[in-house]
Amino acid sequence: MKSFIDHNYILIIKELEKHPNSFIPKIKDCFESINVVYVNYTTQLSNYKYNPLFDKKYLFIIEDYYIFEQIYKSLNLKLIFPVFLLRRNSDELLLKSLLHAANIPYYIYNNPFTREDAVHLLLCSASTEDINDDLIKKILSKTGLSPRRILEAAMILNSVGYTAANISKHLDKNVFVSNMDILDVVLHYPKMSKRKYTSVLNYIMTYRNSYLSYIKKELLKEIDLYITVYSDILTGVVSEKGVTNYIAEVSSLTSYKYMHILELLELKSINQLKVVKHFIKQSNFLQFVSVL
Repeated sequence: MKSFIDHNYILIIKELEKHPNSFIPKIKDCFESINVVYVNYTTQLSNYKYNPLFDKKYLFIIEDYYIFEQIYKSLNLKLIFPVFLLRRNSDELLLKSLLHAANIPYYIYNNPFTREDAVHLLLCSASTEDINDDLIKKILSKTGLSPRRILEAAMILNSVGYTAANISKHLDKNVFVSNMDILDVVLHYPKMSKRKYTSVLNYIMTYRNSYLSYIKKELLKEIDLYITVYSDILTGVVSEKGVTNYIAEVSSLTSYKYMHILELLELKSINQLKVVKHFIKQSNFLQFVSVL
């Protein structure tokens, strides 16, 4: 695999988040860990002007389209091997247009997520019970070929049991509680309905055994997104890009979620979000439920 790293181009990997057979670990194995960089808003390209130790290049892993748009022209492909993780098909045309216009070579690697991956690499491996083909079919009819939803389904059914009745009851799209709903409770969002509040509490208590292994990690990702959007609104990035373009470029952000975050901005400061993030990061289950 190292041979393809010797060439100067940008690698775009099309794969869904939480893909069980992600291509990223295979690429990372070609580099020393000190030379692997997960690029974010604080990454300074000036720190990567010289040859790395032990490798020919640094490995840059980029997941955010907006960050990529800011730095792609400044990447020294002789020193940096950039990998962009393409999670949304809508970003593909934007990426191609950018790179074509700048005459920057690139290669797109498609890492599909198949039904076999869903069944054998995710569902069966995450399940605490043996599940038959009929139950598998019912689960996938609720989740579709979404690694995230399949893992959520396994987390839920590991707690309540793998039965047709539980699949119908707990995996209905209207029953699923989102990370946004949970954060609304933690942040004491004043417009939350009593029904939604009760649903969140029931969800947290029902799946309490998965708090440390799953729920907590997902909440930290969600509040990181909130903090990023807050920061971009306050620093004028959103105004500069335009709301529609900004939403299209930020991974995991929808128009509905953006409007909700905008409303929260009038109620909670960015420092309050950072305090909540720190609390979640340090909390165990009992500490977490004590603030709900």
